[in-house]
Amino acid sequence: MLRKLILLFVMVLLVVVPIGAQDEDVTLTVTHFFEGDPGTVGELINNQLGDYLAAQPNVTLNVEINSHDEYIEKFKVLAAGRELPDVFIINGDQITGVGGAGMLADLSGDLDADPDWRDLQVPGGMREWIRGDAVYALPNQMIITHVIYWNEAIFAEVGLEEFPDTWEGLLEAMALLSDGGYVPIAFGNIARWPGYSPMFGTLSFRGHGIDWYNRLLNFDAEFTDEEFIRGLEAFVDLVEAGAFNEDANSTDTSQAQAMYFNREAAMFVEGDWAINTLNVDAPQDILDDTNLAVWPGLSNGSEDPTEVTWAAGWGWAINSELEGAEREAAVELVKYLSNEDYGRQRIELGLLSAQAVTDFDETQLSQLNLELNEMLADLTGVPLLTIAFPPSVTDILGIGLQELMTGQTTPEELAEEMQEEYENYR
Repeated sequence: MLRKLILLFVMVLLVVVPIGAQDEDVTLTVTHFFEGDPGTVGELINNQLGDYLAAQPNVTLNVEINSHDEYIEKFKVLAAGRELPDVFIINGDQITGVGGAGMLADLSGDLDADPDWRDLQVPGGMREWIRGDAVYALPNQMIITHVIYWNEAIFAEVGLEEFPDTWEGLLEAMALLSDGGYVPIAFGNIARWPGYSPMFGTLSFRGHGIDWYNRLLNFDAEFTDEEFIRGLEAFVDLVEAGAFNEDANSTDTSQAQAMYFNREAAMFVEGDWAINTLNVDAPQDILDDTNLAVWPGLSNGSEDPTEVTWAAGWGWAINSELEGAEREAAVELVKYLSNEDYGRQRIELGLLSAQAVTDFDETQLSQLNLELNEMLADLTGVPLLTIAFPPSVTDILGIGLQELMTGQTTPEELAEEMQEEYENYR
């Protein structure tokens, strides 16, 4: 009888205190670029690291924080020398190269072993980290790169009671707003990324949808396909309808926002990050009259007008050289940086979460933040249009959109130039 009790006690210990990371002292190096100022993502990360250390007294963390630009340059050097830290932040466009070189731990098995953690992650935030069957990182954040900020009072003034739900209706709205003395859409495209990301990224998906995009990545589709040209033609529709300020290509995003804040423009298009700018800088009457929308569907395009480009951008990865107790401790750390508590803190800070969190303090959020979270329930996340393009193709698109605005090129010519460069990349 005594022997049975001893065996039972040992089995209970094995369940409660797993052999490995719980008993062995571990030191992990951690690097990122989020400063820990109050009310910032850095503070949230510090909170999670503190909670992790309280639950893992055998683990020591050596944390190094660099500035954003310094981090990017240092990461390139460390990756080139195969001297990456144990746990680190990584950008989605680095996964193919660094993961393909065997430097990133595959977390797919760890996710499958913890279904609650795996299923907590928003699917749209996971696409960037997956190559084949391998998962190389967990998302740190979620960013929607396309939101239309529109002034309902200006719309009502020109006879528009709601945001148009068809492409034809949107083009008609441009004429009404212009006739009413307003710039329909304030656009600051001197840096080019506002053109190919917030303005055109989701619009492109209105023409081709996710299936064509996936085929493009596998070189089974081409930029010269009708599906892609539809989006370019829709962009030209906006130009010809007088949607933008004439100096858009020499104006930056801050100047475009100022036009909206000064009630010179009825709309501007940026990512969800502009909500914080509105909350801080917009006059109260402009803030009160601002609503959110996305591009309506095209009559000859994708059948899913709910698709909107979003991404995590940055995620937490683990060095593939870690084994045993070190790897277990690193995986547990990444869980703390991608769990429900972290997601809740992000939402209450006015940011989007890559974790599917529904229980949060709504009193912490502005009206626009609440509206965005409600709108998300009806949207389908698709990848950033350019996230898998080589930089040379993205550069051609950025320049090409500017040239479409000035009549220097056509959708077909731009598509051919992009395809030629894509073939060179292949």
